[in-house]
Amino acid sequence: MSPSRLLNGFMDRLASLLLVFGLCLLALGALVQASRYVTMRRVAATSHTPRFEESLPSERADVGQGRLVAEVIDDAAEAAPGRMPVHIAIPSIGVDSPVVGVGWQARIVNGENQGNVWETADYAAGFHENSAAPGTVGNTVISGHNNKRGSVFRDIYKLVPGDDITLEDMDGAVYEYEVAESFVVREEGASEAERIDNTHWIRQTPDERLTLVSCFPPWSNTHRAIVVAFPVSETAAGAEQALPSSEPQ
Repeated sequence: MSPSRLLNGFMDRLASLLLVFGLCLLALGALVQASRYVTMRRVAATSHTPRFEESLPSERADVGQGRLVAEVIDDAAEAAPGRMPVHIAIPSIGVDSPVVGVGWQARIVNGENQGNVWETADYAAGFHENSAAPGTVGNTVISGHNNKRGSVFRDIYKLVPGDDITLEDMDGAVYEYEVAESFVVREEGASEAERIDNTHWIRQTPDERLTLVSCFPPWSNTHRAIVVAFPVSETAAGAEQALPSSEPQ
């Protein structure tokens, strides 16, 4: 067989292999897109967005003394100092991560200040430094990456009410929480009013709670995943009050 025929045969086989490889890549891409679509539809179908105001306690002694709830929210962290968390564990999604303090920086767009943006810790969860310390009145806010630099909060959108979260502080004290709400809100394409509503979840609160925040979905950053949890003791007490009495009437 002549060299030219051998070369032509080799090129034909190579072209066929490249065609099959290209078709496989297209099929794989279609499967990935279908999987992402199914994930987004499933989360959208099972997730509801509660109103922030409805998550607040209805009565507070401070309010009874003439102070507004907003004022209590704004200074809750200052009124209850404590030790910052250094470790977080969420067994149901395999999170076992150190926690470090994070601050914020100005967001500059076209030379204009568009407000402050919270930093996100690399290879760790980030404790928002102006939020409440564990075990104190207020909102303990912890954020983390979802698809880079450790991706410690990649799966927090999978949390469901009843899941356990544990924090440990600088002194070794352990705080246990139970998930009450888990939902996703839109960030990309959201209106200014929607973005403001979203930020309410990381504000201070007049009750003791833990809020986890990350981007969503795992392959993008178009949404925000938010998880709200309360101390186990408070959750148990609330459940006991909700149960019917077993004592004879």
